[in-house]
Amino acid sequence: MPVSNVLAARQALGLRLREIPIEAGPTAESLAAAAGWHNAIKIF
Repeated sequence: MPVSNVLAARQALGLRLREIPIEAGPTAESLAAAAGWHNAIKIF
């Protein structure tokens, strides 16, 4: 694989990784905090 293809793949991966948290939405911890639940108790 040429170096330019490797660099392009790295850049594409970096962009995608930065998008993941945005797409994932709120975390369980942030929802619990918004609901006023204590963070010491976790239900799995």
